[in-house]
Amino acid sequence: MSPRRALLALLSAGLVLAGVGGAHAAFTATTENPGNSIVSATTFPTTITTSAWDINDYANGVNTDRSPIWAFSDGRSYTFTDSHTSENTNRYARYDFGAHMKPGLAVSSAQLNVGYHGTDNSDNACFKANVRQITGDTSLGTSAQQCTAATSTTNVNVAVTTWLNTTDKVNDARIRLNGWFTDSTGGDDWVIDKVNLTITTTQGTVVLYPDGFVDVSDENASNGGAGGMCQSSQTGTGSEGPWGLLTSADSACLYGNANWTTTSYNAGRYIDFVIPASSVPAGATIRKVTLNHAWRPLAANNTCYFVEARQGASAISTHGSSGSPLACSSTTGSSSSQTVVLTGVDTATEVNGLFIRLYYWSAASTMTRHDQLTVAIKYS
Repeated sequence: MSPRRALLALLSAGLVLAGVGGAHAAFTATTENPGNSIVSATTFPTTITTSAWDINDYANGVNTDRSPIWAFSDGRSYTFTDSHTSENTNRYARYDFGAHMKPGLAVSSAQLNVGYHGTDNSDNACFKANVRQITGDTSLGTSAQQCTAATSTTNVNVAVTTWLNTTDKVNDARIRLNGWFTDSTGGDDWVIDKVNLTITTTQGTVVLYPDGFVDVSDENASNGGAGGMCQSSQTGTGSEGPWGLLTSADSACLYGNANWTTTSYNAGRYIDFVIPASSVPAGATIRKVTLNHAWRPLAANNTCYFVEARQGASAISTHGSSGSPLACSSTTGSSSSQTVVLTGVDTATEVNGLFIRLYYWSAASTMTRHDQLTVAIKYS
């Protein structure tokens, strides 16, 4: 074999071996979004699943805020009526955060945002944040004491980067707020307006909302935490337990605010489910966005709907129509489930803060129950 041919053979063998083991420089076309963009096989797409915590219900033509009362600083709050006068680590409010971030990233900043107050301005309402992992319910550390004498919401930002320094830890985060008063008489109420996390990585900054909340301030560890509850429309009960839209596999759910009274499509009767505004990095390439929705009518009346994916006032794509609904059901005992690829939602700008608008109508007046509304986002 000539030296030239020997060299070529060695080079060929090296290329074959490189193709067998590890990453290589082959290019493949993807058809998950229009345009068939060419991407390197070394760029591994990530799929995250998120839900909506910001919900605006126009079932009766007037907007009603159906967001969980513990996610935003919006004037709605949760009151702990069994207050006490010293720190007790067995009495707390517990907030679990699910796996909504790309794993394997370093966290440069993790901040716990709490809005809270007491009901007596002569006493200090205090808390410490105990940062834990859901897996094993293991403690990572506890913050310094925070106190306020205000009787209106005080917003506090607590640095928790020491304990939540990777997205793997964030995706398994549990926060216990141990609250108490500094007076000697007791009997005051401890009020929480919001709890969320702000997380910064090399991909940007996101705000995460709890997947569930449990009140153990009265040392009743089973108080609302086991099976979850449906978020009631009028009374606000069911504020404890898992957030009702994350999965249809539990008993948690979200009721609509009012009956659907129209027998046909009405452009002013709908529910907007808003995906968090920082779900994916600003420069992400969106490969696929999939809606999973499970619902049922509360009365055995044929009820129908279709979906619009929107950014504010602009519709991006429509799935079903008034003349050809996405789905109809009159079954009250089990959920009707739909999986919809949201074609046309193909940029980070469209994904972040995406509105999922559901237009409903019913053969007779009935309310709907929503057991799941999640969005799976595949991006690179």
